[in-house]
Amino acid sequence: MMGDIQTGLKDFPEAIEWYTRAINKPGSEEAHANISFSRSKAYVAMKEYKEAIEDIKAFLKSYPQASLAYSRRGFAYYNCKDYEQAIEDFTMYLSLSKESAPDILVERGDAYAKLNRHENAIEDFSQAINLIQDNRIVKIIMISRARSYRALGRIDKVREDLAAAKEIELSRK
Repeated sequence: MMGDIQTGLKDFPEAIEWYTRAINKPGSEEAHANISFSRSKAYVAMKEYKEAIEDIKAFLKSYPQASLAYSRRGFAYYNCKDYEQAIEDFTMYLSLSKESAPDILVERGDAYAKLNRHENAIEDFSQAINLIQDNRIVKIIMISRARSYRALGRIDKVREDLAAAKEIELSRK
């Protein structure tokens, strides 16, 4: 399909045009849903999050168990600053997905932190830290977790995370 080719070439406006043409042609609801999901990827790449959300909603009508759709829509909601919806979609992704998803835990943790639900944020950040092997990423998550600890007044935990993050940085030099 030409939309997929244009997406592969990172020509997202052209991809959206091709996907839109395909959606406007006669076809099954499932076929249109799949094309809408493909188009949502191009919309996200162009930071047109509201359009992506609408396409993903159309896709989920036909495929309500598609975990990747919840991840993508959660990301779009997060970028629209609709943190409650983002949390809901990230949670749905985690319940449907068969793989561990530290990146989704971090995204959901960030959304919780934006809503001042720091206990939930700390829980997600901690789970992500336990799953990630790359110390550079662990360091970044520890700093995010330290911010949530600080918001809760847990200065001892802030110090622990910042000291651990500094140790990671020093070990890389």
